[in-house]
Amino acid sequence: MALPVPEGAAAGVEAAVAQIRHRYPGARWIPAPHLHLTVAFLGEITPTERQVVISTMRELCARHAPVGVELHGGSGRARLADAGIAWLMVAAGGEAIVRLAAGLHTGLDRIPSLRQRSRAVRAGRGLHVTVARRASSTLIDELARSRSLEGPIAWTATELVLFRSHLGAPGARYEAIARTPLAQGK
Repeated sequence: MALPVPEGAAAGVEAAVAQIRHRYPGARWIPAPHLHLTVAFLGEITPTERQVVISTMRELCARHAPVGVELHGGSGRARLADAGIAWLMVAAGGEAIVRLAAGLHTGLDRIPSLRQRSRAVRAGRGLHVTVARRASSTLIDELARSRSLEGPIAWTATELVLFRSHLGAPGARYEAIARTPLAQGK
């Protein structure tokens, strides 16, 4: 489950990483329409579990207001050779996102089969939007030093989306299974 990055903010992300992207064509750069901020990861779920997850999303989102999000600065985690992940860090909105994630985690704990599999974001875990996979440590270092990321990329997250990941050679493709508005105060 994730907060999608809307078109305008995604264009800001694309512009901010454009020069770096050009220098690292071997990385798997996430296309703008697929940019998102993960709130909880469930792994594979059954159709029955999916219905309970969607119901939990609806209940929770009815109580949560839209979230102002700002991305500022790059970082990442280098793994073996060029198998790292590069991201933009959340600079504002993190507390509200962690509250949303905690509510999801609590709601999903009611489903025994998901209790051990669901991983919701938690405070101090580095909220972020992934911009590249197969990122080298050099790419991650350059992203962290990039002056094009000094100003925030901002948007208001207005919906929570349950995505299905389709894994393949060119990279993951995300399919929206359910969209639920963050509706408090509307």
